[in-house]
Amino acid sequence: MFLEQLHDLAASKSYFSRPDTEVYAAINAASRFAYQAVLKEDQQYWRTIDTTSVTLVSNTQEYALPATVTQLLRVRERLNAQDRWSVIDPADLNSDEGRDDSPGPSTSFGGIFNYQGPYLKQATAIDGNDDQTLSIFITPIPQDTRQVELVYTAKYVEVFAVTDPYMIPIDLRDFVLDFAIAELLRGNNDDLADKYVGAAQTKIDMALTLIRDRQLQQPTTVTPYLAEFL
Repeated sequence: MFLEQLHDLAASKSYFSRPDTEVYAAINAASRFAYQAVLKEDQQYWRTIDTTSVTLVSNTQEYALPATVTQLLRVRERLNAQDRWSVIDPADLNSDEGRDDSPGPSTSFGGIFNYQGPYLKQATAIDGNDDQTLSIFITPIPQDTRQVELVYTAKYVEVFAVTDPYMIPIDLRDFVLDFAIAELLRGNNDDLADKYVGAAQTKIDMALTLIRDRQLQQPTTVTPYLAEFL
C-alpha cells in the first residue's frame, strides 16, 4: 500500500469529509506513532552508519550532528584509514571524563575521548526550522584531526504530500490507515472512530511481534563449571 493509496482510502473511508491537509496530518500522526512503536521494539531498525559528516579538529569541542540523527548508537574515531577505530564513550557532564578538557589517557574502557549529548542547542531549537539538528561535546579537547564514525537511528521523515518519501514498513501500513481514519472521523464526532482505533491497536500488536521476532540470533550458551572438592 503506497502513500497515495493510504491517502485515497483514508479520505474515502472518512466520507471525503475532511480537507487534504487534514488527511495528510492524520496519516503523519499515525506514521509517527508507528515509527516510535518500532523503535521501542528495535532501536536499530533504522540504523545508519556515517563516516563523513563529523571530523574532530584541533581545539574544537562542539560538533553538529547530521540533521537525520535522532539517537546515537555508537561513536568511534581514528587518525587515518590505516588505524583501528577507537570508541568514543558517552560521559556524564559532571563525571571525571565529562569535565576533563586536558588531553590524556581516559579512565573509560574505550579510547581517549568521551562525548556528552546529543543535545539540542537553544539557538537551533528556536530557529524556526523543523530539522532541529543535535550536537555533541567532546572531552578532552582534540589536538589533531581525526575521522569520526557515527552509528545512529535515523529521524522520522514528516509526510505532507504524496511526493514525500515514506519510511514506514509495509507491515505497519494497515495500522496507519485505521489510525488515520479514526483521527479523521473523530473530527466529525463519529462513533466509528473508536472502532477504528481498536482495529488499529490489534494490527500494530501483530506487526510489532513480527518486527521483534526478526532479530533472530543464537542464544547465549553457558558452560557449567563443576568445582572439584578434595
